[in-house]
Amino acid sequence: MPLFGLNVFYQSLLVQGGTQDEAIVEINFRITFRVIDPELAIGRSIKGPDCLLRLDAQTCLLTALTRLRWAHLETGAANLDLAEDTRVHLCTLSILFWQQSRS
Repeated sequence: MPLFGLNVFYQSLLVQGGTQDEAIVEINFRITFRVIDPELAIGRSIKGPDCLLRLDAQTCLLTALTRLRWAHLETGAANLDLAEDTRVHLCTLSILFWQQSRS
């Protein structure tokens, strides 16, 4: 969904997964991203960039959840860890995508 008419988009998503101590959790989150080169982003794949980012963010969060305990989620201590894991993963993905497009 475009934000402010720019190439900035956001998506609200829901992930269900298990923690290290086998608790089942549901996480609502929103990712915000900016498409720098729309032609390149759409021309390099069949799916749009929003679909690719959504799948990658969901996978990253599910992986991060398996390293956390329920108590960390319950107290809110894990919120920053989950956000940072996802941010780093998506930034790495964008760098790899950019490098592939330049080769």
